[in-house]
Amino acid sequence: LYFHQLASIAQAHDYAQPGQINEPLQYGNLLEKIIALANAESNGDLLRQLSRDLREGHCLADGLSLVPFWNEYVERYDQLKPESIQQMEESVVFESVGGYQVAFALAPPILSQKPAPRHLREKYSDVDVIVCLFAAPYKNHLFLGRKDSPLDLVSFCRSRGGW
Repeated sequence: LYFHQLASIAQAHDYAQPGQINEPLQYGNLLEKIIALANAESNGDLLRQLSRDLREGHCLADGLSLVPFWNEYVERYDQLKPESIQQMEESVVFESVGGYQVAFALAPPILSQKPAPRHLREKYSDVDVIVCLFAAPYKNHLFLGRKDSPLDLVSFCRSRGGW
């Protein structure tokens, strides 16, 4: 039953829709903060400890919270996130590319793979494409297109060597 709960958390978090709120997603959001913080700090030991605690059932608490040890990392992330969002927003550049409105942004590593693009998509919903570049240690890029845009981002990314 516990491992089913963990799988539900992962599923809900991976496929979350804007405005959606449910218990597994809320737990996933808390865990994402710890993972993002550990990744931003290149703290593999923290990630391994989180994995062990999740496996052994020493992470989740009742009432949509984490045990106090892990909650401290969530609070630290929450303190760092607003400044990171501000830095990312200050980096946004808008360009017209082939008739499409494109927003380019540099995301601090603490915003990980989901918070940065989700924030950009919500804030700049009128642009055709969002290109989110991640600072070290990630050094990767995410392209987001509007659902109603005629631009085929998958084909575009593949033509540039992406997946």
